Amino acid sequence: GGAIICKGGTFKNFDPAGGDDHDQPTNFVADGYSSVKISDEPAPNGTYRVVEGTGVASGTDISEALKSGKELITLAADVTIEPAAFASVKKSTIDLNGQTLTFGKAETLYVPEGGNLTFRNGEIVANDFDAIATIISANEGSSITLDGVTINTTGTGIGPSDCASDVTIEIKNSELNCGAYGFATNATTPVGSNVKIILADSKFSAQEPVFINIPCEATIDNCDLDGTTHGMVLRGGKATVSNSTITLTYTDEDYETIGSYFDNQNWGTGNMLNIAALTVGNKSTGYQYPSELHLINTTVESAGEHASYFPALYSWANQGKGMGVTITYDSATQFKGDLVYGSGNITVNGKAAEINE
Repeated sequence: GGAIICKGGTFKNFDPAGGDDHDQPTNFVADGYSSVKISDEPAPNGTYRVVEGTGVASGTDISEALKSGKELITLAADVTIEPAAFASVKKSTIDLNGQTLTFGKAETLYVPEGGNLTFRNGEIVANDFDAIATIISANEGSSITLDGVTINTTGTGIGPSDCASDVTIEIKNSELNCGAYGFATNATTPVGSNVKIILADSKFSAQEPVFINIPCEATIDNCDLDGTTHGMVLRGGKATVSNSTITLTYTDEDYETIGSYFDNQNWGTGNMLNIAALTVGNKSTGYQYPSELHLINTTVESAGEHASYFPALYSWANQGKGMGVTITYDSATQFKGDLVYGSGNITVNGKAAEINE
């Protein structure tokens, strides 16, 4: 007769890796798959689940799999983990497998120098974080991929660590519901170099869905950015945004005063800058690098009942040579709200922008 090969399924009172009904040590699990005990119920043997790769059902399981360098680690059940467990990752994919990974502590998950970490196919929950505390951060020379992941957090979703260079972060087919920032860089000096950001087919909801303030290269395609303080900020770096929506819906009651707050003063750090659906450039003595933005078939909108107080696009440029703002947009791009250019040294579609603030 043919052999029984198991590549999935849930088994009660039977471990397919450890024997058949006659207690013979037969392993029915296919090569490259594993059987994981997910419950002690029902008696006497509990419940097992077969998954691809190294199956895990606890934070300890994940920690041990990472330490031993397993490349594919698959959740067989919902798991709570302390983020420090990922300090040993070299190159691993965590297949959430439709399950939920919960951070047991409000501590940042740092992908270590040179590490390569992918999360796919499930949910990550990280509560009790301060709004500006990042939950997943890429250290020097590391890369992070989210593919088919929903992040729900009170904190900030993901970004490169302070001063980190040679970082790649890719987010695709995902949804980030965050506190202060969805994706964010940090301009702590010295700022890093060779930072690549790829956002595709995803949704970002936060006070600041996408916030970029260092020299880097970002491509954003088929994404929805929904913010309550900005839709997107580009305070340095090069970004190409295509087939996307960038929306600001400002709901705080200070809308009348905040709309003109920076008329006669420089921007601060963080998100202390002119509010718009899309804010580009810099108005301060720091952040002395250029901002380059290309919009293709993208809708930029100041929405909601206070929309008239905030433009669709606001730009102010550094005045140094080569430090200004360059913006292009095609005929399919729509602005629902004003376009405001506050300074010189701004080029729009190849021509000097007229100051109109």
